[in-house]
Amino acid sequence: MGRFPLLDNLKHGKSDDFALAAFDYQYVIQGKSSVVVCQTVVWLRRRGAKLPDFVIRPAAGSWVNKDVLELFTGGGDINFKSHPTFSSQYLLRGHDEEAIRNLFTDDVLNFFEQTSGLIVEVAANKLLCYRSGINVYPLDRRSFVNEALQLLSLLQPGLRILKNPFDKPSDGLDRVEDD
Repeated sequence: MGRFPLLDNLKHGKSDDFALAAFDYQYVIQGKSSVVVCQTVVWLRRRGAKLPDFVIRPAAGSWVNKDVLELFTGGGDINFKSHPTFSSQYLLRGHDEEAIRNLFTDDVLNFFEQTSGLIVEVAANKLLCYRSGINVYPLDRRSFVNEALQLLSLLQPGLRILKNPFDKPSDGLDRVEDD
């Protein structure tokens, strides 16, 4: 995404079936005038997860053209009559609408209704969480990582989710490293 990407403040950890990374990602959008976008990203991979590919982002102020989003993610905006607040706040797209609808239980929909501005991209059972243009100070990342872990546990309730490795390196991960 964008030109001149830069990754900074990387912290990551892994175990046999779980990997997590949190980092700042910066890129440049060029046009009449260049805009530098900086945001903190949490990346999760859980072996055994079976997630359909999808993208969810706030409906208001989305910088991505809806037609472009549809081209890359397939289908139109997936709405839920039972959750009109969710449907008005977020754009949800993906190729397998039935699998996505099954994944988005009331708990998942309620999570997003109570969570402001979160963007989630899932592809090949890897999950990215971020807020466009929002950097989280490295010492405050624990709550952002907890939010991503909570979402993953809602999306895959049968899987044991490890504790946040930012709390203590010994909480289930082989190592947590700063790069």
